[in-house]
Amino acid sequence: MSRVARKQVVGHKKTGRQRKHHINVGKLSKLILIVGLTFGFFIALFTVNVIANTPKIDSTNIYSYLSEASVLYDQDGAVIDNVFIDGGNRTNVKYDDMPKNLINAVVAIEDKTFWTHHGFNVIRIFGAIWDSIKTGQGIGGTSTITQQLARNVYLVDSQHVRSLNRKISEAYYTVLLESSLTKKQIIEAYLNTIALGYNCYGVQSAAQAYFSKDVGELTLLECASIAAIPKSPSNYALIKRVEKNQSGNAVQIDATKILSETTDYMLVYNGDNSKNRRDTTLKFMQAQGYISKKLLDEALATDLKSAMKPPLDSMTSLSAYFCDYVISHVIDDLMQEYGYNTTEAKQMLYTGG
Repeated sequence: MSRVARKQVVGHKKTGRQRKHHINVGKLSKLILIVGLTFGFFIALFTVNVIANTPKIDSTNIYSYLSEASVLYDQDGAVIDNVFIDGGNRTNVKYDDMPKNLINAVVAIEDKTFWTHHGFNVIRIFGAIWDSIKTGQGIGGTSTITQQLARNVYLVDSQHVRSLNRKISEAYYTVLLESSLTKKQIIEAYLNTIALGYNCYGVQSAAQAYFSKDVGELTLLECASIAAIPKSPSNYALIKRVEKNQSGNAVQIDATKILSETTDYMLVYNGDNSKNRRDTTLKFMQAQGYISKKLLDEALATDLKSAMKPPLDSMTSLSAYFCDYVISHVIDDLMQEYGYNTTEAKQMLYTGG
């Protein structure tokens, strides 16, 4: 066989191998496509099934899902006591009654694109996925304010469960909230819902418990201190209550941290635990244009402890007896006036504000 002929044969064989390789790639692409479509179909089917079995909600009436404390006043309008069950120490306030600094502080630290996104921060999600790939740790820190609200209100029993079912239900509720409520309504409900340590739920309850003032009276530093708490309410609570024993003694406490005390307990300043996050909140507010550099520096230089004025429990055995007496009569009146049974009347009093 001539040299030219051999080259032709070799060239022909290479072409054949190339064609065969090309055919294999085509088959592989089709296989990948089929597997992908099949996987996507089952994921979609699974998602539809989860949503179909997710309890239905009325997203336009979110406050019907939130318990609220009832308040006992004396004849001069002073608060005697709050009446609530676990998780119900909440007093709802309107968006317009909340200080702008508080709203801006929460948005700055929790969800800076809140006003523009449609329930999900896609860039943040992909960023968290990339960080997870690099560090080998789980995906976290991607929840928007709307997602947190959906979780806090509608998924109370499973909010700490990390499962695909719960994530899908949360996403479903998030879409419903974004489609039926305005951004102002969403953040209003969120700020009335969040756990803020020291048995406080909602910003009005926290303002009263930590500073003995209404939420609308909070200073910039006080707003930032409350906005820093939701990430870890038990650790970042601004106050810790330390019970004394029968001899009137308590565990060794730094005297400079004691805000006030009775014969039974001490209220201890715990604001140092959240200082880094509080300072970060203020810096984010300045970086995002909510406050000036001057206001930032003034807030950072202010001592939060000096602003703390937690009310002491002044309940005596006589006033406690009086409160119990009033509560029993209110329950009777609700039953007679509105036809409630005992259970309904108690629920109205302890959760209906």
